[in-house]
Amino acid sequence: MFVLACRKTKKTRLLPVLLKVLLGVALVTLYFLSSSFLSAAETSEVAVVSTESDDDGITLNFIPQSEVFTFEPDEERRDILYDYESILSVEKQIRDSEERESATEQIQQVVDLEVIKDGIDPDQIKELAERYVEEAQQLVKTRQYDAAVRKVDEGVKKLSRVYDESKKEPQAVHERFAWIPGIVEKLSRFKVQAEEARLYDEAKQEFIKKAFKIEGVMWSAEEGGRSLAIISGKIYGIQDRLKDCLIVNIDVNRVDFMFTYKNRRFEFQRYRDSGE
Repeated sequence: MFVLACRKTKKTRLLPVLLKVLLGVALVTLYFLSSSFLSAAETSEVAVVSTESDDDGITLNFIPQSEVFTFEPDEERRDILYDYESILSVEKQIRDSEERESATEQIQQVVDLEVIKDGIDPDQIKELAERYVEEAQQLVKTRQYDAAVRKVDEGVKKLSRVYDESKKEPQAVHERFAWIPGIVEKLSRFKVQAEEARLYDEAKQEFIKKAFKIEGVMWSAEEGGRSLAIISGKIYGIQDRLKDCLIVNIDVNRVDFMFTYKNRRFEFQRYRDSGE
């Protein structure tokens, strides 16, 4: 019993000592940790990368500042998400357009001179003439008939003036511009095409306004047979007239009309059960 009592007494005495030692170690550790944290914060060597919230409060996660990645792209960096092929194509078109306009202005200054002198390069005038031809042709193709006529008139006026002025110069100078009449004739043909197409479109619009509706067709395949068509509720045959139009043909599913507009004759078709 005495021995057991002694053992309990020793354990009771050692417990406070151990607690003091552990507390001292914890304080020292906490001191060094706080010193390290303050030192890193002062020298910006750590950075907060995330925060987490739980029942015990907010937890901060730190990493060294040297490991923080900041994306800083180069000024001329190409982003793969852009369609650079289209961008470069547009930029080239803009440059070509600016260069073409600049060249046109310079050549037109040459054309506007009062007197054609031997020092003027006829190749420059020819370049301008070819540009007029190209632009007039493109305007006709895109059905911009009024613009095409204006472009042709402008080109013919300038080129004709150059040619007329060259006649006043020596024969050698005049011969350098002998190609101009051919270009003028070519431009004039584009003007005729534009005017014809414009007139056709106008006539077609006027014909459409008449609103002929082909409701039925009785077509005869026999030679000399009489084909009939029901148009807007009435029966008509070939060579009959209605609303300034002459029926020139009746087919299985359509009726052909001859329409006179501005002293010109045009043929248009209207199809059965269709607005065309």
